Amino acid sequence: MANWNSDSNCIILRHDVDLHVKPAFDLACLEKECGIESSFLFLVNADGYNPLSKINRTMIKQIADWGFDVGLHFDPTMYPTFDVNSLKKHVDFESQIISDITQKEVKSISLHNPSIYNQYPIFDGYVNAYSNTLFSNENYISDSCMSFRGKDIFTFFDKQIDKPFQLLLHPLHFSETGGDYNSIFTYFARTFLSYIENDFRGNVTYNEQVKTPLQDQF
Repeated sequence: MANWNSDSNCIILRHDVDLHVKPAFDLACLEKECGIESSFLFLVNADGYNPLSKINRTMIKQIADWGFDVGLHFDPTMYPTFDVNSLKKHVDFESQIISDITQKEVKSISLHNPSIYNQYPIFDGYVNAYSNTLFSNENYISDSCMSFRGKDIFTFFDKQIDKPFQLLLHPLHFSETGGDYNSIFTYFARTFLSYIENDFRGNVTYNEQVKTPLQDQF
């Protein structure tokens, strides 16, 4: 997103990371091998992951070091007002958290679940995924809810228009097995439990009480 050319009808590939950093890292590995440039946007207040944890920080930093655009996935509902001026302070603060991880300036921003509240604030100083230039029925397609809403993605990109196309693919939807949400969330739960297992296996009481690794119990 950060380097798109407004004079071309390029495809902007965007990844909002909602649940788990590891699928984003795996997808970045694949795209790197294929020579694909894309944007990965991370939440700083996600319930499912902490971007500042050692393992997540390492993966996010690596994605940025590979040359991918790493930006902010911003959730306005975390704050008491949708006033743009008030929210801008939080955007800048959260962007600085991402910058601290990547050691690079955050240039791109996307909103988390904006359609739920039908609110699309635009923030100066950033490339906004939901700006009028990048977001319309004619040039935007998303796999939200693991569906393209009846659109054929290949036919959609065959259109010839003067605007850039924006494609949103959520990393959590993609795996080697191509599973449904049951397998996706089972994988997430097992991975999260493995982090707990690694942290607590040095605890004597934990070792006495938890004989079978947590991730193997589910």
